[in-house]
Amino acid sequence: MRHNALELAAIRTSGVACFSLGHGNLKAEQMAQAFIAARRRMEKTLRRFNPPTTVSVTATGHVRVLMAAGQLLAQPKYIK
Repeated sequence: MRHNALELAAIRTSGVACFSLGHGNLKAEQMAQAFIAARRRMEKTLRRFNPPTTVSVTATGHVRVLMAAGQLLAQPKYIK
């Protein structure tokens, strides 16, 4: 997503917080478990960073912020 200009423009224009899985090859139950495991980190992200944001969620529930307040970050911010 951070390399697709159209997707970034859509997120910036809409002003949303976009959480997406880093890998698209997971089964539905695995996707659900990843978001469940990441829930607290996702909530923390919403409190700390202003939208529009793009956030990557791993299969193990780890979270990293790629864009905040409409600006791509030079280094992703890992949320503990």
